[in-house]
Amino acid sequence: MLGMNNNGDTVVKKQFIITRKVIMMEYHTVDADSKAEALGMVEDYHDEYETHYHDQTKPKFDSILLTYQCSNIHNGWTNVASDVEVGSNRWHYNGMCKGVYQDEDAEMCYECAGALAKGHRPLRQDELQYLSDSYGVVIE
Repeated sequence: MLGMNNNGDTVVKKQFIITRKVIMMEYHTVDADSKAEALGMVEDYHDEYETHYHDQTKPKFDSILLTYQCSNIHNGWTNVASDVEVGSNRWHYNGMCKGVYQDEDAEMCYECAGALAKGHRPLRQDELQYLSDSYGVVIE
């Protein structure tokens, strides 16, 4: 286990963001009557050029990107009343949990947060089982 965030959600992935400045040189061959005209043509976008590697800096640590497991993993959301028969023409689901999120201050993935904000309800076990049997949706 890699740890937890302030909400107690498990860190499932840790990535290190490393930066390196790479300097490339573009060589434009421009047909023009003057240096000023040639510079203007390249400034205004001249797409015929060669690129050559020039220099690069040493890699530097920038930040860490942590990925957390959403507490609603393997669940979904619907705006259908709970008395609508599963699999009927009136029954549908509005989305499934994305399983992970990267915002340390979030409490869940954007799919779950959006569903809660819209007043959707979590899917029941029989609804999840229907999705699993019909479409191979992973449930636990």
